[in-house]
Amino acid sequence: MNVIYTDGSCNLNIPSAGAGVFFKSRPEWNISCFVPGRQTNQRAELYAIYKALEKLVQEDTPSTTENKNLARCCIIMSDSLYSIRVVTREWKAKTNLDLVHPIWAYINQLKQNQWEIQWKHVRAHTGIHGNEMADHLANKARKEYEETILSAFKGEK
Repeated sequence: MNVIYTDGSCNLNIPSAGAGVFFKSRPEWNISCFVPGRQTNQRAELYAIYKALEKLVQEDTPSTTENKNLARCCIIMSDSLYSIRVVTREWKAKTNLDLVHPIWAYINQLKQNQWEIQWKHVRAHTGIHGNEMADHLANKARKEYEETILSAFKGEK
């Protein structure tokens, strides 16, 4: 089973947001990226899930599955109950539909390819290694973007 941790990080003071994805059994797939568009924590959390599913779709080819024994099941761990409930349709999505709809499309595509996807909520900042790694990746992306913004701002003076 593929265990994937996702997390988002947001600083509303700048504003900036980053997403982190930690693939427990495939660290070469780990993702640390800036969140485009509106900068909120909920969007950062959703964007991390989007990037995780995008990677699974990209890597879900017959040669990958046969040669690397990519199990067609995964558990996505998130410390965002909001994100889990929205993507599993337990809650009706009213905002962030520009992320939610592509997430649903990726989920449907993976399910059509015989994937089993499970969702699990984990508590944030409690020492769970995978969650801490995803948090680190999200913060790294956010801070790199902030440094870019701040250095550009200082250059204008």
